Amino acid sequence: FFFISLYLQSVAGYSVLAVGAAFLPMTAVIAVGSPLAGIAGNRIAARTLAGTGMALLSAAMLLLSRLGDGLEIRSIVLGLALAGVGVAMTATPVTAVAVAELPSSRHGLAGSLVSTSRTIGLAVGVAVMGALLGTATGDEMTSRLSLGLKVNAGVAAAGALAAVWLLPTARQSARRLAGLKPARGTIDGGD
Repeated sequence: FFFISLYLQSVAGYSVLAVGAAFLPMTAVIAVGSPLAGIAGNRIAARTLAGTGMALLSAAMLLLSRLGDGLEIRSIVLGLALAGVGVAMTATPVTAVAVAELPSSRHGLAGSLVSTSRTIGLAVGVAVMGALLGTATGDEMTSRLSLGLKVNAGVAAAGALAAVWLLPTARQSARRLAGLKPARGTIDGGD
């Protein structure tokens, strides 16, 4: 997202204020959607929420990767808002699962590890995108940013698959919350 803002300013010619306004819907969706995802997490499995969220994030990155095709600002705002939905649907359930996996005396540690991992991932992503873009400007920046967004879409799609594969089902989460032990010979009670 950092590089999309640079693109909008340096290549597309939008003012700083206009670029900030373009990012507002994404920010609002994350601020409103994250608590809603937490509430939905009481009824919907974390793997469903996070998997869907990462899939939406992947779709948003693919949409945004079309910058070089003359993508209009309203489509960029739509892509950013869609990314916000994906982030909101992913962040809260992943944190909830991490916290639920440890005893209450370690909940702070679990939340901190998720937050630190997220921050490190963002820093690595900015570094990789920065290396990919280098000192590119104009059309070269557009094509490199488009490629970077496609790579990010692939990473998000892999994250969606990982969420569906690795996060617990609703039944597994309910068993853990109830303090039930897995059935003998299974990892998670055979669910």
